[in-house]
Amino acid sequence: MRTLEIFEDKQHYLTTVYRDRNRNARRVRIKSVDQLERLVENQPVNSDLYITKYGKDGVVWNIILDFDSEEDKELAWNDCLTISKFLERKGIDCVIVDSTNKGFHLYVMIPPTNFKVFFDEPIEEPSLFFKYYVTELLQLDSFKLNSLDEVNFNASLDGNIRVIGSTHPKTNQVVYIKEGKFHDINENLDYYENAMHYHDKIIRSAFSKYKEALEEIETKRLQYGNQLRTDDDLLNKDLREVFKEIYNLRRVREYGENLWCSCPFHSNDSVNFCITPSYYFCTSCGAKGNIFTLIKLGLIEMPKQEY
Repeated sequence: MRTLEIFEDKQHYLTTVYRDRNRNARRVRIKSVDQLERLVENQPVNSDLYITKYGKDGVVWNIILDFDSEEDKELAWNDCLTISKFLERKGIDCVIVDSTNKGFHLYVMIPPTNFKVFFDEPIEEPSLFFKYYVTELLQLDSFKLNSLDEVNFNASLDGNIRVIGSTHPKTNQVVYIKEGKFHDINENLDYYENAMHYHDKIIRSAFSKYKEALEEIETKRLQYGNQLRTDDDLLNKDLREVFKEIYNLRRVREYGENLWCSCPFHSNDSVNFCITPSYYFCTSCGAKGNIFTLIKLGLIEMPKQEY
C-alpha cells in the first residue's frame, strides 16, 4: 500500500508554511494521491508541509497522535511503544513515524468508523465523541504519557500533522516510518476481525460516556440560562422595598426616586444613607452595594432555581 494513500482523495488539505515568514502559508485541496506525492517531492526550501489528519466526512481508519519531548526524544519513543504494544495485544496495529526533530507520530489503525453516525443515530458533536473513543481505545486514563501533545490531541477531528516523506526544515531530514507498516484493512480480513472485537467494546463505552457528557453540558446550559433569568429577576427588584422589608428604617426621606434615611449598618441618627431602586450607599460609613451584596451578607436568600 502506498503510504500517502491513507489520505483519501478530496478529503484532505495540504498546507505549506514558509519559515522565512516573508510568504503567506499556502493551502491546497488534495484531489489525488499523485498530486500529493508531487507536492511532497517539490517541497519548497525552508518550509513545513502539514496535512489535515482526518477526512471531512468524519470517517476515520487511522488515528494520528503526536508525541513530542523538548528535553528527551527517547521519552516520546517510549510512550509510542507503550501504546503500540498495548494495542497490539488487542489486535490493533500501529505505525510509528519519526518526525526527525523532537518526537514521533503514532498512527493507530482501526476498523473504518464514521464518527458522525452511531448505529444510524446522528452524532451532534462528532469531535467530542471521537475524543472519548480515542481516550477509551488507548486507555489514556491508565497510562502516564508525558510526551502526548495535548494541543494536537484536543484538536480531535481537526488539526494537522507533518506529512510522511516531507523534509523537516530544522533537521533537513525526511520524515519516515520507523516501525510498522500501513495495510489495506479491507484486504486483510483476519486483522479486521481481530480489531473489531476490541473496537466494538470501546466504541460502545465511548458512546455511553459521550451521551453522559452531552447531558452534563445540557444541564450546565440550563443552569446558566436559569442563573441569567434569576439574575435578571433580582436586578429588577426595587431595593427601596427590599430595605423596608428587612429593616425598620429610621428618619426616612424621599427625594424623587431616591430614599434617604439613617444608615442601618452603623449607629448614627444622621440621614446619610441613600437607597435607589438598584443600589445603596452610605456617605458616612462607606457601606455600598446592590441586591447581590445583600445576598452575600446573608440578609436575603438567593431564590431557588428550577432546573
